[in-house]
Amino acid sequence: MLRLGGRVSVAAANGGLAMRLNPPTIAIFLISLTLALLALITKLGFVGVPRYLPHQEFWLAITAYITLMVGNLVRGV
Repeated sequence: MLRLGGRVSVAAANGGLAMRLNPPTIAIFLISLTLALLALITKLGFVGVPRYLPHQEFWLAITAYITLMVGNLVRGV
């Protein structure tokens, strides 16, 4: 195991595999933000948005977070 200042590093504890996170691009961040805001607006009823799915707000919010997660995990997206 790799010890750094008396502590075991996370990469060494996981068998040498370290997760690398990258900042999302501005486009991915704005897409995710737009989807999250649309979910919030739909849920609070500020704007009459047609309902295409049951629990549409939930699925919009989940899509926003998955988009942001992919933007963090995949380099150059």
